Amino acid sequence: MAHVRIHVRLRAAAVPVLVGTALAVTPFSTAVAQDGAPPPCVSYASSWRYTFVTNGCEDPQSVQVVYTDGMVSPCRLIEPQQTATFAGYGFNANHPTHMELC
Repeated sequence: MAHVRIHVRLRAAAVPVLVGTALAVTPFSTAVAQDGAPPPCVSYASSWRYTFVTNGCEDPQSVQVVYTDGMVSPCRLIEPQQTATFAGYGFNANHPTHMELC
């Protein structure tokens, strides 16, 4: 299965990401994460094929995506104002449940 990386450079305080349907991205923030979760300035949006994780923070963030079946994605370093592409939920409805710092 081929993976495609999509990099989006965000320049506004909050920018919607469009992938077939409009997906909201949280506003930029420098909030501190709690309990292994990334700060609120890191957000994700998923579709059957891809999960896009956007780092709206001022610092790089290392995150991984956790799915319904307990699968955990590889750890990815996402630079400030960039978006990384992870696996989507697929035909098995293996939806992302949350993200974790790694």
